[in-house]
Amino acid sequence: MAMCKDKNWGRKSEKLAGKKSGKYDQRTNSIAGLVNNTPIAPMGINGACDTVLFQVWVEFLIKELKPGQGVIMPLFINPREVKN
Repeated sequence: MAMCKDKNWGRKSEKLAGKKSGKYDQRTNSIAGLVNNTPIAPMGINGACDTVLFQVWVEFLIKELKPGQGVIMPLFINPREVKN
C-alpha cells in the first residue's frame, strides 16, 4: 500500500499507524579500489556520485597506485545518456 508523504492516511481514508514512508535520510555512498582484497583510495560521498565526482576519485586513485599496477573498470552505460 502506498502512503502519502504529507499525511498519515492510507486507502479508503483509513488512518495508518507508524512512520510515514519516503526517504527523509540523506544517502551516503562509498567508492574504493581493491588491491589484493585491500581497499585503496576510499572516498565517502553524501548523496549521489555524478561524473565529475567520479573523475575526481579516479585522479585520487591514480595517485595511490604503485608503478606496474593498472585499473580495470567494468563498462557502465547510463541509459539516460544513450541517444537513439
